[in-house]
Amino acid sequence: MPVGCSILLWICCLLWAASPAHAQCQRQIRKYADEHQYNSGIVTNPNASIDKNITTYSTLSVLLIGSASQYMEFDERIPAGTRAYVKVSTFNGLVGVLPSFTIQAYVNSSSGRTPVAPKLENAQLLGLLNGDGSMELSFVPEQAFDGVVVTINGVGLGYSMKVYDAYIYRNTTAFIACNGVVDVLNGVSPALNIAAVGSVTSPWNAVDTDPVSAAVMKMDVNVGGSVYETVIFNTPSVAGDSVRIMLSRPNGSLLDLLVLGNFSVQPYLGSTPVGPAITSASAGLQLRLLAPGSDVNILTAAIAGSFDRVEIKLNAVAGVLLLLNVHDVTRLSPQPVVSFLLNGSPGPGPVCITQAGNIQLSVASPEACATYRWYNGATSIGTGNSIQPSVTTTGAYTFYVEAQRTGCSNTETRVPVSFTVVPKAGPPALTIQNNP
Repeated sequence: MPVGCSILLWICCLLWAASPAHAQCQRQIRKYADEHQYNSGIVTNPNASIDKNITTYSTLSVLLIGSASQYMEFDERIPAGTRAYVKVSTFNGLVGVLPSFTIQAYVNSSSGRTPVAPKLENAQLLGLLNGDGSMELSFVPEQAFDGVVVTINGVGLGYSMKVYDAYIYRNTTAFIACNGVVDVLNGVSPALNIAAVGSVTSPWNAVDTDPVSAAVMKMDVNVGGSVYETVIFNTPSVAGDSVRIMLSRPNGSLLDLLVLGNFSVQPYLGSTPVGPAITSASAGLQLRLLAPGSDVNILTAAIAGSFDRVEIKLNAVAGVLLLLNVHDVTRLSPQPVVSFLLNGSPGPGPVCITQAGNIQLSVASPEACATYRWYNGATSIGTGNSIQPSVTTTGAYTFYVEAQRTGCSNTETRVPVSFTVVPKAGPPALTIQNNP
């Protein structure tokens, strides 16, 4: 290849890698901190926070006085500007008490561990207090770092917290289940100084693909507070994807909760809300029963923006016990819409066999990050946004198309497109009648 062509190809590759479409198609996976050499204070089961299992945790405890720290270290130095995440569970302690709590990155050096700005402190973490639940915190260290440390301090009080894992996201060329679930957060989030009583039991039942099992959200008779279940997907969605939730309510109607505003579904991209919460007035909301006579409702709503998680929240009502079963939470990609074209224009009705070679099947508004595969029954007949099927005889035909997004191991449901090819008209039958 001539040198000029090599340089041009290299430039084109760089431009493609920097293009918005490529950035949108790039998939990422979690990289977990997986080692530590030092913890201080009372840290129970410390290895559970570096085992790459997001459901296990270490416990930091303070008894009356002192501090406890959990150090979680990566197997390589992480570049500055990389967002770091920590999953923790809130304090078990006295409502309304503000313990000292910090999260910060650090870098190893010949003189020991050096803190890396910024430091998350009490003021940024007030949302963690006065409840019991898990949540994900994130921050962007200003320098390269080797790990993350979580510290709690106390004087005159006893309390504890759970530390699950520290992680970052990085690009991958491996195929992943893009609509799969990577984590579940849940707990109670009452208003400050309100002793709300609620719980979420068996939270992972909401993502086990079993329509019978369920996470159970409970809000006792109270005057404030809420319980939440947040499902985090492997990747951000494409705008227009839908969330589908299977729900049942043992002591009342799900529609009542929607109308009264005691129940909501809020999509997020990280910590940023994506549009308003889904309510009974939401555009595009579909609510139907799983089957005639079933008490399981299927709620489906298309989300206009990209989202990577949904929070299901049940708000307390004074004097009312609320129960909500969350059977299944999934994310769905829209099925492709196929246009039937004849000679480049929409083809009405049956097609004459003489025009069969001019048939084209085309995906309307194809996604930039999707590959479309075409099938004749179970036989693959090509890929692309459009195809000219091989039709040589008359009859009824059904072809199928499925979409597969870049880097995603999951494919979507095949969409059929049907048409009929009829024989060409024969010579006219003429009847010659003599005049009488």
